[in-house]
Amino acid sequence: PGDADAYYNLGIYYLNSADTLTARRFFDRALATGNHLDSRLYLAKIAEKQHDFDSAITYLRERIRLKTSEDDAYAEEARRHLFDLMRMLGKIDSTGKVIE
Repeated sequence: PGDADAYYNLGIYYLNSADTLTARRFFDRALATGNHLDSRLYLAKIAEKQHDFDSAITYLRERIRLKTSEDDAYAEEARRHLFDLMRMLGKIDSTGKVIE
């Protein structure tokens, strides 16, 4: 019950099984149990699928902010995904400049 990695891995399993509701519950539990950093990346992907773009952006920004090192692959994935999402939403241009 106190193993955040176990909840995270179950979240990935259910996400890959297309059960996003159960996956979300496990990722939320991984955050609550041990502040599992990478759960935020998957919660962002779930939020985006549900067209909750504000939550997706928040999760991605949190994951980037919590970068563990310069080689943190998940933080880099979150950064790239945030850039693509912001472009898709018309909030930035292809150079990263904010569109007013």
